[in-house]
Amino acid sequence: MKIINLNHNFSTTRKLTSDPLQYPILSPPNPERKGEGGLRTKGYFKRSYDEASGLSDNSPLPLVTIITVVFNGEKYLESTIQSVINQTYDNVEYIVIDGGSTDGTVDIIRKYENQIDYWVSEPDGGLYHAINKGISLCMGRLVGIIHAGDNYTLEAIVDVVEAYLKKTSAGLFIGDCKCLLRDNSNWYIRAGNLGPLPYKTLPHPSTFVSLEIYRKYGAFETSLFKIASDYEFFCRCFAQSVEFIYINKTIAIMMNPGISSNYYMTAKEELIVRLRYLPKLVAIIIFLRSCLTITGHKALEYLGLWYLIEAKRHGSIR
Repeated sequence: MKIINLNHNFSTTRKLTSDPLQYPILSPPNPERKGEGGLRTKGYFKRSYDEASGLSDNSPLPLVTIITVVFNGEKYLESTIQSVINQTYDNVEYIVIDGGSTDGTVDIIRKYENQIDYWVSEPDGGLYHAINKGISLCMGRLVGIIHAGDNYTLEAIVDVVEAYLKKTSAGLFIGDCKCLLRDNSNWYIRAGNLGPLPYKTLPHPSTFVSLEIYRKYGAFETSLFKIASDYEFFCRCFAQSVEFIYINKTIAIMMNPGISSNYYMTAKEELIVRLRYLPKLVAIIIFLRSCLTITGHKALEYLGLWYLIEAKRHGSIR
């Protein structure tokens, strides 16, 4: 199989082939579709490379798929795309799922469609429906999900693949996620401590999942959740004794959304998850504590004391 290097400057254009592979390469036809494109529509595809696969150094090079889901995200999307295509890793598949944006989002996607494997713009059933659509189209052995406005660190995928090659049987690989505070300082979520599961969730931007895990245990539940389906997925994997590997490096940078009315909806959905995986009384106590905490945070924010919220919520800042 001939390996094609379209452009060495980008992580998504260094290792391609013109030989079609046996997997869904395009989303099914949709009369409401606003557009689609990318390398797949031009006859270029991706695959993983094992040892002795024809690469010059005979080193394994597993394909890593990155999925970005966006809707009306013209303000933030470009930096996210750049953080993916500028990765130092050589074998990255990039899928962008747009929910039918009405702003300039699609124009930004088209600007980078020669570095994107596949993109589609059409109405969907919400965040997790769009993510599941992306997962159904990916071929990477590992799958990362990064939303518009969140960015990967330059060596993120290299760091994840190094951990994967040491333990290919593991299902989830989790690094630290750096979040931007309002004064532009940084605080860290230490993602590797799995003790909080199923009591608390993990940072999605710095988590990579084996495609085999999605195929074995299913992707994200869309019937009950609009916010907490990723939390339910992590708990599902935890309950199935899927192995989690912690990467002691910063993998992603996440925007801080602040306290909003959606936090009450989040608490409600997380209660539904905990009732599945925790004793009922414990789940209810955590829910009540969450509601009290959110109310207190909203009061502090109303008084302009948001910095006290950050100090209390995130503890050590480094």
